[in-house]
Amino acid sequence: GEELTNKSKNNNKKLQRNSMEIFDDMNTLTTLTARADEPSRLWPLFSFDMSISVDQEERLMHFHKRVQDTPELKKDCCEMSDTIKLITKMKKGILSQCRSTHGRSEHLLMDILEPEQSAKFLRW
Repeated sequence: GEELTNKSKNNNKKLQRNSMEIFDDMNTLTTLTARADEPSRLWPLFSFDMSISVDQEERLMHFHKRVQDTPELKKDCCEMSDTIKLITKMKKGILSQCRSTHGRSEHLLMDILEPEQSAKFLRW
């Protein structure tokens, strides 16, 4: 907790100093990036980009620790993941059904209309 916060503060200060040096040395704006699997680099970049103060950073780290210590968190995350997968499958199924129904309806309508009427309908 506290070690991570202090390390993050130091990284954030270092990043701010380094990014200013990069800007000053090259006289151009350089975009700094980090991959999501590099937490030691991602958090300082995020903090810098969002202009997060040290106080805000401490509060965020405290909130993060409190959330991680919640016993139901893993179970809740698994349930949410399963729910999202189910909803995604339902959405795909509903879209497929809509396309199929639309195609059948259009085909039946074209069978009822005369060719000239079909052309007018399609333009309409």
